[in-house]
This record gives sequence, C-alpha cells and structure tokens, in this order.
Amino acid sequence: MSSDPLQLLRQYTIQSKKVELLDKDDNPTTDLQAAATIRFSEEDASFARDAPTSFMRSNSESDHYTLSALLHFLDHRDQTFYEYMKTTNTLGLQTISFGDRAQVLGYLTGKTS
Repeated sequence: MSSDPLQLLRQYTIQSKKVELLDKDDNPTTDLQAAATIRFSEEDASFARDAPTSFMRSNSESDHYTLSALLHFLDHRDQTFYEYMKTTNTLGLQTISFGDRAQVLGYLTGKTS
C-alpha cells in the first residue's frame, strides 16, 4: 500500500476508481472546494485536500502541485485551457500550467512514467 498521494491518484485514475471527498466534519461531499480531505478508501489512506504531491511544476525547483490541483485538473481535462483557468480561479485552486498539462495528464493516466 502506498502512502504517496500522487501514486495513489495515478493508480485510481488508471483503474477508473473514484476518490472520496470529505468535508471538515468527515461527511461525504461532491464539492472539491468544500472538501477538507481526499480519501482513497480502498487503500485506507486520506490526505488533506491541499496536500503537496511529489509532482513538481516544470518552471520551479521547489513548487509542488497539490492533490486538489491534480484532481481538479483530471476532472476538467476536456475543457479548453481558458475554461479550465476560469473554473480553477473561481475555486481558488492551484493551476496546472499550460506547459505541464500534457506531462501531468500522461503521467496520471499511465501513458507515461
């Protein structure tokens, strides 16, 4: 069992499994903005919504993408970059940069390693 949120998100994405979003009282929610915790129930692992992952921004040596940013990106990967930026900014989430989108998507879907 992995305790790395990036590896778990990748595993769940490849296997088409859904993560659970929990609010501050541990009640299920479908709203990423209201979620305090992201749970990978089959692995019995939970992480804070904005936990940093080991996926680094390509234009930084110290800035890691958060779990919520990666999850939001996966859920909105079919949007145009403009639409994605708009929803990300509205929710106050970290944005996956335009230059990183293909690399992030390839990794999380298992097309690249």
